[in-house]
Amino acid sequence: MADTNRPLKCIWCHGLGPVRSSRFRSRSWPTWTCVNCDVDFIWPIPDNGELKRYYDYDSYASAIYSVPDDISRNKHLTVPCVLDQVRPFIKAPGRLLDVGCSVGNLLLSATQRGWTCTGVELDERTAEIARERAHCEVRAGTTTANLDGAGTFDMIVFIHSLEHFPNPREDIEAVLRHLAPGGYLLVQVPNAASRIASISGVMWNWYIPPLHISYFSKGSLVQVMRTLSIEPVWDATDGPGCIPFLEDLLLSPANYALRMRKHPAVASAGCDGDEVHNSAQILGKLANVRRRIDGLAMTVDSTVRKIRPEAKHTDRELTILFRSRSQ
Repeated sequence: MADTNRPLKCIWCHGLGPVRSSRFRSRSWPTWTCVNCDVDFIWPIPDNGELKRYYDYDSYASAIYSVPDDISRNKHLTVPCVLDQVRPFIKAPGRLLDVGCSVGNLLLSATQRGWTCTGVELDERTAEIARERAHCEVRAGTTTANLDGAGTFDMIVFIHSLEHFPNPREDIEAVLRHLAPGGYLLVQVPNAASRIASISGVMWNWYIPPLHISYFSKGSLVQVMRTLSIEPVWDATDGPGCIPFLEDLLLSPANYALRMRKHPAVASAGCDGDEVHNSAQILGKLANVRRRIDGLAMTVDSTVRKIRPEAKHTDRELTILFRSRSQ
């Protein structure tokens, strides 16, 4: 009988024989590394029904995105920055698909820059908020079930969403069928090879299973996408500076304590929906604290750079623009 607690193959490249992760040694959330593509991922993976309990608006989005004006202030240096950074590679705005659009931050920025946008979001109430904010089509439900008849897109975007997919290979293949020939794929994920991740290990601020299922380095993300006939054309690991590095380091123990709570993804946990809701609310409060600190950190960091232009960025996030080989 097969051991269901041990993955037989990688969830991304389907390479055989993943081994226990040396980056994230967690007994509560067994994490594995593919020996072929080097992606880390948790196993067993919760099914869509279990995950949906985390992503309903009351448990997730309301806690993390409860103050739209505050979001706009703190996101104005990040989401637009990503779109502006890739602008030199794209001839003109066209059709854009935002996968995992949440409350529509990127959709709003993209629409203001001339893109014709469509979003996909798991939770219906969160999708409704995104529609109202960005004034564009947002489809609610799983990605693979919501792209029928959507046509093709000139750019498909995964901003901190790719790491959430429970069936990533199948889902990304379904999404890429809607990428126009020569179209672009923009991916931003937490950088599992960053200095803060290396120092923190399982206490890393972005090691949050089962919300984050996959963990990428630049090399592993590029290798996975190449198996899908997608080539990188630009990348950046620039974060907002040294202060968020310290902030991540300080918040890591708090997030780690939260993750030690029981979750439905662990078969033996036996927790109920209220505990999932409470855990997500606590995570949301931590995220709000971090978001406010980020806003201050960006302001301080920009001032430091005026004084010391040689000051280095952190590497907390990884952003890569890919392009389809089909021209």
